[in-house]
Amino acid sequence: MEDKLYGLVEKLYIEMQKGFKEVNERLDQKADKADIARLENQHGAKALFDFQKTQEEVNERVLSALDRIENKLETYDVQIYSLQ
Repeated sequence: MEDKLYGLVEKLYIEMQKGFKEVNERLDQKADKADIARLENQHGAKALFDFQKTQEEVNERVLSALDRIENKLETYDVQIYSLQ
């Protein structure tokens, strides 16, 4: 009788350990998914900020170039007007 009881307890213990292992694996998978989502959000925001900063720098260079071109055009306009 004791052997049967011991065998049953041992079987239940093994099944419980398997169940705990499965639960732990599921929790790890969910934690991994949550970590991935968090990292994607953090990097996504950083990437957007970096892009915005880069775009502002490009815009400044373009505006600076346009100012130089505008000044040259005004100079040429004055020169052409004085030649007429």
